[in-house]
Amino acid sequence: MQAKQNDEPESPEQAEKLLTLLANQATEHAIFLLDLERRVTWWSQGAERLFGIPREKAIGLSFKHIFTPEDLAAGISDLELKIAAGNAMSEDDRWHVRADGSTFWSSGALIAIRNSAGNVVAFGKIIRDRTDLKEQITLLENRLEQAQQKDADKDLLFTKLAHELRNVVAGMDAGLRMLGKATEDELRGGLTQMMTQQLSVVRRLSEDVLDIKRLHAGKATLELQEVTIQDVLRNVLEQARARAHEKSHDVRLFCPSAAIRVIADATRLHQMFSNLVDNAIKYTPPNGRIWVKATIEDDTAMIYVEDNGQGIPPQMLSRIFELFTQVDGGVGGGLGIGLALVHELAQLHGGSVQAVSKGIGLGSEFSVRLPLAGRRSSAQPR
Repeated sequence: MQAKQNDEPESPEQAEKLLTLLANQATEHAIFLLDLERRVTWWSQGAERLFGIPREKAIGLSFKHIFTPEDLAAGISDLELKIAAGNAMSEDDRWHVRADGSTFWSSGALIAIRNSAGNVVAFGKIIRDRTDLKEQITLLENRLEQAQQKDADKDLLFTKLAHELRNVVAGMDAGLRMLGKATEDELRGGLTQMMTQQLSVVRRLSEDVLDIKRLHAGKATLELQEVTIQDVLRNVLEQARARAHEKSHDVRLFCPSAAIRVIADATRLHQMFSNLVDNAIKYTPPNGRIWVKATIEDDTAMIYVEDNGQGIPPQMLSRIFELFTQVDGGVGGGLGIGLALVHELAQLHGGSVQAVSKGIGLGSEFSVRLPLAGRRSSAQPR
């Protein structure tokens, strides 16, 4: 037997009770009332949950208590009340503060409550926690920024590559023009050396660009074997000798008599240390000092490339191994991918690289850590 429907309208008292129940059971929303002194006079269960403030402590609390210090300093709480009192709903999306000091992103509205004469007698505030939405928006914004940065990096790469190749082509063009007038001695001397250096630049640019692409795609390969660090470093310094001599650098190698052996790709190690030594030559003024040191610390091979050159600003140390980063802002030439390659290759060998500098004009030290051959290495051929 069905219960008889009650067609009688709810009394004002019953409607008020239902509205109170509705406000309290809408636990995803904080609903509260303010008097004209901007103090809390009613506080829903949703407000208790969202702000972490029990009703007995919330009653009498100032409206400003839920705003961040930044918004308070900007006068946001006063602005909301002025807008609401001006016969308009004051809607906002902002950070609010919980009792424990944590914050949440909210979407809310402040409404002026008026009597029959149209005078404001109180304010009502409804707030919903939308931190989840804010996080999604932030994630999408970050993805968009990353995509834009990748496009910018590609543009920068092509711009720098075109600039470097233009310099090389200009040098080669000048060399070709001189060939017809050069004597045999000139060909054997400076002219041949100049053109060889220009070709070396083109080869290095090509290798760096291709290698950074392979590394980012996870397609770099390692031909692992037992390698003696001293042999690699001697070869690197021998190839760099002419460039160092042009700037009258004091280049020295310090290593122990016992061989330092690692499981590595000899070609990739040569590439790593060549980049570090070339970087030191580039940023060290004439008559400077470049010392390469190798030693053993516990089960780790430690290689240091130290110079007394330009140094690295403190704010750049955390970014020095990022792609396209250059200490001099690009005025020294290059693509800004050499140190990024060193970082990637060191990690590929199960090692790491670190940069240290006391500041501008105080030199730099790059340290590379590689696991010794006797230790189980995390380097993986790929």
